[in-house]
Amino acid sequence: MGVPLIHRRYEPAAGNDHDHCAFCWAKFMAEDYPDVLHDGYTTTDASHWICDQCFHDFRERFRWHLVPDANTTDLTNRWSAPLPAVYLRLS
Repeated sequence: MGVPLIHRRYEPAAGNDHDHCAFCWAKFMAEDYPDVLHDGYTTTDASHWICDQCFHDFRERFRWHLVPDANTTDLTNRWSAPLPAVYLRLS
């Protein structure tokens, strides 16, 4: 089984105002700007983010599986599929 992911609304970490999709580099931000994503898939420690399109493109290949977020238990229409080891080593 692959890496567990959570689907959640983006919240920046301390000292950071944005993150990028680990695959396509789409930008995640809490603020409302053009072409900015506000929710997506993240590792349980929120250190890596994946946009919806990349999640659906790579879910089977990497066998990611979803786990409930502490803030929500809605996993409706979400899929299972792991981040490649190279992405898990990035900080």
